[in-house]
Amino acid sequence: MDTYRLRTSGPQKPGIGHAARHADGGTTNLSGVRRLMLSALLAATFFGVAGCRQESGGDVTPDSTAPPVVAEGEVLVKSVAFTPREVRTAVGKPVTWKFDDGGLEHTVTADDNSFASGRQSSGSYARTFSAPATVNYHCEVHARMRGTVIISG
Repeated sequence: MDTYRLRTSGPQKPGIGHAARHADGGTTNLSGVRRLMLSALLAATFFGVAGCRQESGGDVTPDSTAPPVVAEGEVLVKSVAFTPREVRTAVGKPVTWKFDDGGLEHTVTADDNSFASGRQSSGSYARTFSAPATVNYHCEVHARMRGTVIISG
């Protein structure tokens, strides 16, 4: 087992911090060790916090790399994504968003605030459009989730 003694007596050279003396006579510069430990702690804190957002429950890990197959006029809300990202419909035909993301809450909210599903973790939300348009929408919980509905006449 290594034994250390903190060298605190005697003259200190400028620019050199305290050192621990090993039982075998070697030393360890404690300033360098402190800097290394502080750097590691800061890096762990930064990378740990960088991925955090206000999400409620559920697993956010995508299940596969292949996009799921959905019926015409449907959008699957899963793996923190809208699939397909762009859906086409005709005036009077509904678009249905199906929530299936392991309990994770999402919203379907028009960028122009013309519609909003509210937070949902399961079930579905349907919207029928009455005029031709291109409507962009997003999830209020997950900023990277964006989609578009193209309505033809």
